[in-house]
Amino acid sequence: MGMILGIFLSCSDSLKDFRNSDRVTSYIDFDEWEDDYETNSLARSGYCCNNGMPSAARPDTLTTRLKLCDGDPGEESLTGKECAIVWSQYNLEMNQNLGYQACGKNLELSPRKPDWISGSTISGNPYLEWGFVYNHYYRIERKIGNGSWSLLASLDNIVEDFLTPGDSSYTDLSVTTGSMNFNHYYRVKSDIFDSFSSSTEVIEYEVPINVTISGPTSITTLQKGTFTTTVGGGLPGYTYEWWKFQDCDEIFKEPGTKAPPCGSWVKLSGTSSSILLVESDHLLD
Repeated sequence: MGMILGIFLSCSDSLKDFRNSDRVTSYIDFDEWEDDYETNSLARSGYCCNNGMPSAARPDTLTTRLKLCDGDPGEESLTGKECAIVWSQYNLEMNQNLGYQACGKNLELSPRKPDWISGSTISGNPYLEWGFVYNHYYRIERKIGNGSWSLLASLDNIVEDFLTPGDSSYTDLSVTTGSMNFNHYYRVKSDIFDSFSSSTEVIEYEVPINVTISGPTSITTLQKGTFTTTVGGGLPGYTYEWWKFQDCDEIFKEPGTKAPPCGSWVKLSGTSSSILLVESDHLLD
């Protein structure tokens, strides 16, 4: 095999022919580089983290090179996942390569979450928008009422490198705000090789609470009457307060009685969804 002399300066530079020595300030002898080829993953890697973000299709075992600072001859050897996380953490603008944005920074262990999120409606459907983040997927999570958070959608974000970022918005076409029975909650996370960021703030779509009371229309003194509520909307796990209206005339009250003033509301001790009364009074839940 013939001998070729070359150098490896940084992931921004290609392997150059040593014959162009007037362009070279330092070099690695090819014989030494070739002897260490099987173990020197930094030298044999052809993927530059500064210039491109690995897509989700690239295995986590992909070896990449990252030059932290311009003019610094040192380089870091990263997996594809680590390279993508660096892009997420330190490249904050869409459609730009990483370059030396990570210069002087710590290498983080998880992707960055979107900086902001907002919620509105389109044709009655919940509509979410959030700040752009370099990652592989946006994970849209939803919770209904007091239920658990679940994955609603996983949106492709970076298809390849950094030139084709996805949208930072989502419409939940499975429900309209007018048909909700309980409150709906949404949040977004970044996903890189199944490594998730913390979540954004929660967007809440509230459903008004509807309360109806059923029971006898009237009861006379010393008769019993049971009143029951039916509740819908809002957030399940309801609490109850019962009040009665003191419907009387002060001129007919016996002197010295401690009864509540006529025409006032009085809180009762019941805290369940139904209550048993032995008076002829009006109720408010």
